[in-house]
This record gives sequence, structure tokens and C-alpha cells, in this order.
Amino acid sequence: MTKIHHATLARAAKLGVEFREEEGEITLVRTSDQWTSEGWETAKAALDALAAGEVEFLEPEAPEADDEDENTGRLRSGVMPIDYHRLYTQNGGGCGDTLDREMREAFLKPTGLDTEALQTWAKSVGHALWKSEYETLNPGMQRMNFANRLRAYLRNIDDQVAHPTTGEPTRFGIGMKPRKSRKSAKAK
Repeated sequence: MTKIHHATLARAAKLGVEFREEEGEITLVRTSDQWTSEGWETAKAALDALAAGEVEFLEPEAPEADDEDENTGRLRSGVMPIDYHRLYTQNGGGCGDTLDREMREAFLKPTGLDTEALQTWAKSVGHALWKSEYETLNPGMQRMNFANRLRAYLRNIDDQVAHPTTGEPTRFGIGMKPRKSRKSAKAK
């Protein structure tokens, strides 16, 4: 994609749009509903027209059922790119790593996610990984947010946490992120 100046990107975010480049033309994408306005030469020109009220957004065409790659990079419901959504769907709604599988086994019941058990375990893990704001989210977002914070913690800290069902110390197969020494960081 053509480089777009950071100030133009910030202005776009304030106006509730994003950019997509197709065949050398800029397309404005309204983030609230993914409606588009195509055919702009530059991102700045598109934003200027938007600010002047000269942009007409069109509803995106429904994708062809037999062409899966047509929507790569577009957002599904404004949250997740469609290509990632396909991968998550294949894994039952998660990323499919060991932590994801173990959490599903421990907390996913036929009636849905056992959020009380998830919160109890998350708080017992400690390290301030569970945030009280998560309780306002839907169960899937609670699980996802906590799991992402736990993954980040385990990648950065040489530690283990108690397994949700066995209580045994584990890292869920998550390795440490390689660290650069201070010397090599200063040398660059």
C-alpha cells in the first residue's frame, strides 16, 4: 500500500474511516459499517472530499460464495479481519494453541463459557492479569482478553502458572521471547 502520512491516518481515524488501496486507487472504508467510497487518487484527497461532504458511501457487495480470497483483509463486523475469522472458525472459535485448547476444556460447558470459573482461575493466577473491566464484556471477549494477557506475560517472564484443571505449574507451551542484550541494543 502507498505510504500515508501519519497525520492523514489520525485525521481519518477521527472521521471514522480507514483506507484500502486497490489497483492503485484509494478506497475509503467507513469503520462503523464497512461501506466504501472508491476511486480516490490520494488519501488526502479522499479525506478533503469527506470533510466537504462530497463523499457517497456504497454498501459493499456480498461476496461470491465460491471465491474465499475476495475478502482477505476486510473486516468482519468491524472487529476481526475475515481471513482471521476463517482460521478461528476452523479452530472452534479460538486460535487453537495449547492455552486456547486447555481453557476451552476447563471452562466451556454445553451451556456456554463458565465465566465464574474463568474469573476465579484468572484471579488465582495473579500478576494483575485479570482486569475488573473484563466483567462487562461478553464471555468470549473475557476469555480472549485474559488469554492474550496471559500469553504476553508468559512470553516475557520466566514463570509458570497453575493449570486450570490439574493445578500443576505450566507454561502452556508458550516459550520466552528472545531478549536482546543491552550491548547489542546499544550497538544499533
